[in-house]
Amino acid sequence: MKGDQIQYSEKYCDDKYEYRHVILPAELAKLVPKTHLMTETEWRNLGVQQSPGWVHYLVHSPEPHILLFRRPRTDVKQSAASQTVKMTDFKFVIPLSLQMLEESNSSKQYVVTNVFTAWEISNNIKDVQASLRQDGTEFILKQKCFDTLYSVLVNFSSVDGEIQRHSWDLMVKAMGKLVSEVGHIIDGDLTGSSKAKWLNIIKMTTFIACKLIDAMENKYNNTSDILVTGKGRKKPPKDTDQGHWEEDRNNMLVHLYTLIQYPLQRLWEPPVVEDDFVILIGDSCYKMLESPNMALVRTKDTRTSMFQIIGTLVKKFNHGMACSLKILQLLRTYEHMVSPAAQGVILLIQTFGDKVCFA
Repeated sequence: MKGDQIQYSEKYCDDKYEYRHVILPAELAKLVPKTHLMTETEWRNLGVQQSPGWVHYLVHSPEPHILLFRRPRTDVKQSAASQTVKMTDFKFVIPLSLQMLEESNSSKQYVVTNVFTAWEISNNIKDVQASLRQDGTEFILKQKCFDTLYSVLVNFSSVDGEIQRHSWDLMVKAMGKLVSEVGHIIDGDLTGSSKAKWLNIIKMTTFIACKLIDAMENKYNNTSDILVTGKGRKKPPKDTDQGHWEEDRNNMLVHLYTLIQYPLQRLWEPPVVEDDFVILIGDSCYKMLESPNMALVRTKDTRTSMFQIIGTLVKKFNHGMACSLKILQLLRTYEHMVSPAAQGVILLIQTFGDKVCFA
């Protein structure tokens, strides 16, 4: 039988998983997919015999005939409540790049410990949705919830479109819950530990939301997907999903705008909102402005929302110089930016009184 020559290593463990190597004979190794990790059905069809719960999560690159399997340890369990309590002891640091969240410079800094595969994400996302319903905004403090959403970001191109959509809808709901609660929280009697917890919630939720905006923008505005039409004009390929995206992102922009209207500085010590948080939100707006669709009439409401967010960042959080430099950079890089930039600058001057940065 085809599975007779398959060899299995002894199991070994870390604090979360047990692992096993599966060594395939040459004729079976040729059948291993090159573009994705195998589902349980696929590896069982090859003849691999494993008990339930095992997941193919990696091909050993130097030796492609060796497959790495893992499953969560059943002898080490941590309740959802204890995970949440543990998470409040950490400080979430907004990273310069996604992968920096997998490293930590301090024992108190939050670090991603599980980067889930696309297959694992599809199973986990239902648990994340359930946690949002049950725990509200504090769901993000659970290691599994944040790490699953982080894994969506780092594996975005290989994650199924339906999972991308579920993740986006989930974060729109999470941001909606956050902005409906944060005002009461900030106005309340915050202790040191309560401040730290809510600062983590705001930063972690906003981080995932903004990075999902970036990922979705990359998906729908890849320059290689832009079609050239007559008279040199460009337009994206017809895609109903893109139309839905253009509508849906406005909901997130409303939540981001609402969030920064609150006196968020009360959560920081000293009471000054950190630059990385301001830049995180601003960069998502600038990312959306890279889309050629921003010059179209139908995106007027989106442009207005973005420049209202940018204007608030300028007025409340000293974002003026960074804003002017970024808009200048966009003008130099994207020819469609002339009209949106002109309209945006007028809005910033008339609504927010920002004349210095654009003089």
